[in-house]
Amino acid sequence: MLKSYRDEASAKRGRTCMNRNAGAVKYAYASGEDYRNNVVGMKTVTNLLTGKDMQIPTNTPSSCDPSSELYWSM
Repeated sequence: MLKSYRDEASAKRGRTCMNRNAGAVKYAYASGEDYRNNVVGMKTVTNLLTGKDMQIPTNTPSSCDPSSELYWSM
């Protein structure tokens, strides 16, 4: 389950509560910058309309991916 928080203090509190309820240290948190740089990652795709290469996050759904027909048919 991925959950986002307003600030780092809220994320730490949420992590503490979830670990307490789980009875073990199972959960961690990542700062927004750390998540974007390390967890999500980027991939290079070719825009179907312009033919130019572009970077998009690896977890982008195909409806938001300019290299897919679904993106251009919506």
